[in-house]
Amino acid sequence: MLLVWPNVARKQEKGETVTDKEIRSGEAAMAQKQADEALRENERQFRALFEQAAIGVAKVETATGQFVLVNQRYADIVGYSREELLSLDFQTITYPDDRLTDSLNMKRLASGQVREFTTEKRYRRKDGTQVWANLTVSALWNPGEPATYHMAMIVDITERKRVEEAEALRESEERYRTIYDQSPIAIELYDAAGTLVHANPAGLNLFGIKDVQAIRGFPLFADPNIDDEQKEKLHQGEAVRYQGPLDFERVKTLNLYPTTREGIIWLDVLITPLGNRADSISGFLMQVQDITEHKQAEEAL
Repeated sequence: MLLVWPNVARKQEKGETVTDKEIRSGEAAMAQKQADEALRENERQFRALFEQAAIGVAKVETATGQFVLVNQRYADIVGYSREELLSLDFQTITYPDDRLTDSLNMKRLASGQVREFTTEKRYRRKDGTQVWANLTVSALWNPGEPATYHMAMIVDITERKRVEEAEALRESEERYRTIYDQSPIAIELYDAAGTLVHANPAGLNLFGIKDVQAIRGFPLFADPNIDDEQKEKLHQGEAVRYQGPLDFERVKTLNLYPTTREGIIWLDVLITPLGNRADSISGFLMQVQDITEHKQAEEAL
């Protein structure tokens, strides 16, 4: 048999004796060559997997958070070029409100409390927009060794978050709609100009109105029960509360709105401007309770 490593092969061709040492040396050389080829093949496979991965992958220096290696998908998700990322650390591109959680998780990883963690966080892209990602971080050092590098893998979940937020908003609106419709307190909603846009069933019942369409468009600031001082406070973004009588005969005489009720009732009224400041009022919320029985009880004492 002709051995394949060069020195031994030449001796065999010349008919010279091949020593055991030479055979072992040749076997070792061949084994090393095969190991090197296997390593290069593994590196090629890893590089192909790294570059073609459907998720974002980055190698990060644990002590500094500096990016060492990033694939194209990672760069696409966070909105920076790969070259730009290599001059940044992960906290720089982390949404400010999520940095503390990130820092705590990384301390647990670096101290050896955990070898891996998964969380959902936001990144701030170069253009200022934010993106949600599912982040998995794994230590790349052996247990007991000092922290060196870690692998960060991210999946863009922005669309899923949008769907979840939309669903949560819908459920919240349904809950508030149920409360609004079933509330025993009369509630009226006005737009920023003070024009009535809706009233709940308790409100329609309290004021003797058959259909909300009959009062839609009623001007809050034309209500004679609200004085000028109270109107000014409302315009300044301050809530107003007052108690007073409502005479339905006067309502009919002034043709304020169609009502089936008669007589006089006493009301407790709270009007709250909606919005953070006087220059950003988006509407007004009026809550009204009938306190006629309470007033009659007071008068009877």
